[in-house]
Amino acid sequence: MYFIITVDTEGDNLWKIKKCSSGIANITNKNGEYVERFQLLCEKYNLIPTYFVNHEMTQSKAFVELGKAAVNTKKCEIGMHMHAWNSPPISKLPDTRGSKYGKPYAGEYEKTILYSKMEYLHKELEEVFCTSITSHRGGRWYFDENILDFLKNKKYLVDATVTPGISWENMYGNQISGCN
Repeated sequence: MYFIITVDTEGDNLWKIKKCSSGIANITNKNGEYVERFQLLCEKYNLIPTYFVNHEMTQSKAFVELGKAAVNTKKCEIGMHMHAWNSPPISKLPDTRGSKYGKPYAGEYEKTILYSKMEYLHKELEEVFCTSITSHRGGRWYFDENILDFLKNKKYLVDATVTPGISWENMYGNQISGCN
């Protein structure tokens, strides 16, 4: 029997963080200190998780140390998981259109800005974890042609954004709703 284990590895209480004047929220990453227990459980049963990592977690010393060691021994994989609204380089969008709207989707940014954000995180992950990044999961389960083009150009092998049987059309970003 085979299992695929993926973990969205992102900052603390990411969805409760409000906008701030600088454009990038100060999101903590204390949860990075607790991933080791899960990793050890995976290793006990010879399971190899893929951690889909966002920008905040590249700043977690505990998670980075764990990730580098596990990648080096082939006991985990690091993939890209970008939340465009809080990933460098920061680019502000117009204010939201009402209370039902929330954190922006990647597709709300111009293609050049989106590519800059994805390129930044791709390079950051490769440099921080000393490994090639070939797996991706879209932040807020968002995926479109621009993201696909970026992944093809970077020779990604896997995208894990799809959620069979679940639609995100009623989940709103800054100006648009999610994917189905």
